[in-house]
Amino acid sequence: MTSALVSPLHTSRPLFRGTTEPGARVRIYDGATLLAEVTADAAGNWSFVPPVALAAGDHVLRLAAVDTDGSEVFADPLPFTIAADAQPLAPPTINLPPGGQLPAGERLTGTAPPNSTVTLYAGDKALGAATAGPDGAWQFSVPADLPPGDYDFRAVVNDASGNLLGESLPARIKILPSLGLPTTGGDLSGQ
Repeated sequence: MTSALVSPLHTSRPLFRGTTEPGARVRIYDGATLLAEVTADAAGNWSFVPPVALAAGDHVLRLAAVDTDGSEVFADPLPFTIAADAQPLAPPTINLPPGGQLPAGERLTGTAPPNSTVTLYAGDKALGAATAGPDGAWQFSVPADLPPGDYDFRAVVNDASGNLLGESLPARIKILPSLGLPTTGGDLSGQ
C-alpha cells in the first residue's frame, strides 16, 4: 500500500490517493480518527477527499489495509501539516462526458474555485491549463493528437506560488480518435 504527501498543504481538504491490491479495502485515519474507508479500483488505485476541512497544524495520515475478517494492517504513518493559511476550497471537479467517452480535440468541462487556473492531467502528463470563470466553470479542449485509450484525468489548482490548493478525484475517460473535419477538393459547384 503506497501513498505520498507534499507538506505543508495549502488546502484543508486535500486529496489523499495511493495504490494497493485491486479491490482491497483501505481505511484512512487522521491520527486515531477514522476519516473514511475506500475500495481500490481494478488497477489498485484509491483516492479520498475529506468532506469537511481539516484543522491547521500537524497531522499523521495512517493507512490500514482491511483483511476479510475486518482486521487492519497498517502502513508506515505519514506526517503532514495543514498550513495556517490553508483554504477550505472545494476541490476541482471533472464532468464525465456521456458514456465516459470523448473524442480527442473535444472539450472537457468541470468546476473549480472562481477565477482559478486549472491544470489538466492525463495520468501524470500535464495537457495544459484552463481558467475557471467567476462562476467556477472551466472548459478545456483535449489535444487532438492525444492517442486513443483509457486515461485517468485529474484537474489540479495551485496558488500563484505553486502551492497545491486542490486536486480532483481521478475521472476515467476513454479518448476516442479525433472526429476531425472532412476535407473537400475540386469544384463543388456541380459544373
